[in-house]
Amino acid sequence: MKKSCILVIDDEDIFREDLATILRRAGYTCETAENAVTGIQKAVEHSPDIILSDIAMPDRLGTDILPELQTASPGVAIIMLTAYGDLESALLAFRQGAVDYLLKPITREELLKKIDRLDEQIQLAQEVSRLRKIISAKEDEQRLVGESPSMLSVKHQIERIADVDTPILITGESGTGKEVIAREIHRKSSRKTAPFLAINCGAIPDQLLESELFGHAKGAFTGAAEARMGFFEMAGEGTLLLDEIGDMPLSLQSKLLRALEEKEFFRVGGTQAISLNARIISSTNRNL
Repeated sequence: MKKSCILVIDDEDIFREDLATILRRAGYTCETAENAVTGIQKAVEHSPDIILSDIAMPDRLGTDILPELQTASPGVAIIMLTAYGDLESALLAFRQGAVDYLLKPITREELLKKIDRLDEQIQLAQEVSRLRKIISAKEDEQRLVGESPSMLSVKHQIERIADVDTPILITGESGTGKEVIAREIHRKSSRKTAPFLAINCGAIPDQLLESELFGHAKGAFTGAAEARMGFFEMAGEGTLLLDEIGDMPLSLQSKLLRALEEKEFFRVGGTQAISLNARIISSTNRNL
């Protein structure tokens, strides 16, 4: 991953260029400015990730230009450069949004230790932002689109039932978007920050489906070496979609009915009741 872009603002030519040389050799892109005014201009031009700014400069104090640097490059991390007798100004800079300071004279080791650590934080934040955008884009793909009368009617029903805490049945032909509707109900509800899980009841063998839904206790059957949570537990306070509920065997439907009525269930082979906190949505293409 590409390292951060850094802007060094300092009126001491040799010191400024020495810092820039160290940073460039360490793999960073580095711009320099000899005064506050030029520093603000370069912050606008290059949108650096990190700014190293001297506090005491002839034209303006580094603490005075902090707000302008933050406006020029939103989210920038600013480190103040200060002499030993200027710690009070460094503390002022902290209150104005600087993330750290370096005392002059600065060794190569001190500089790179702070910059490398800050660069790691920036790269991590950028990766988190990238992943959030991917997730958001995928969620957008799964949302309802269209403004036809029938689609507006569906959207209105979703708004009306989103926070109604009762089981929901969605019916429709295969491929008509039943899971999309279930996800939209979840997204519009107060449970939206909790998990949304879906299980296709018709795709799992009958003898395994009960264990997948309710979980099982240790030793419940051959091969059950450890206790295991089922979908009802994993859904927590969120939403569980039972897709193709019409394919669920009748014997299991009766256990599901009891769980919905009593708001509790037992793992296969278990003796301790477990609370059912998730909202259950079922879907089917059959005429039940």
